[in-house]
Amino acid sequence: KLLDSSGKLHLLDKMMVKLKEQGHRVLIYSQFRHMLDILEDYMSYK
Repeated sequence: KLLDSSGKLHLLDKMMVKLKEQGHRVLIYSQFRHMLDILEDYMSYK
């Protein structure tokens, strides 16, 4: 599983759940476009 292979992604997932529950919006920056593609796919899946 993707989250199990990366501590940062695991933490991001936990943070996103809490922020969404509180009604926050999130903007993520990355210097790596491939990482943003991965995050986009993951967030669409969730």
